Amino acid sequence: MNAISAKFWLQVLGSLAALTNLHFFDRAYTLLSLRDWPGLVLVVPLGLYFCYVGYVTWFRFSPRAIRHICGASLFLIFFIGRVPIKMTSHLSFFRREELPSLQGLLSVCLIVGLVWLYRRAWRYFTRLIFGEHEAKT
Repeated sequence: MNAISAKFWLQVLGSLAALTNLHFFDRAYTLLSLRDWPGLVLVVPLGLYFCYVGYVTWFRFSPRAIRHICGASLFLIFFIGRVPIKMTSHLSFFRREELPSLQGLLSVCLIVGLVWLYRRAWRYFTRLIFGEHEAKT
């Protein structure tokens, strides 16, 4: 992969992450109408953060923007990856008492794997696009 195509695909990922703020703001409107204040306090900052990711993707592309793009993308992958973990409750060869601990273990493994992937991805893309000097920060 060369630097031009890497920047293009990072901008695509950043744009997709920025578009998810529409979902967050739609959810915020629903939570506001239900007067669910704790949920609203969680959802609105997430929507604003994803707006910020879109802004730095297109107007302030830098090594810090690469970190935000990778982080936001892996944040979304975490919630997509939780779907198969939640589906383990339908497996019949586990006892009901073991399922919460199994789901917790799988969630921790998913988080550890995504943190590892985040660190590798932003270093790789920063070195590829901006050179070795910028990747050390």
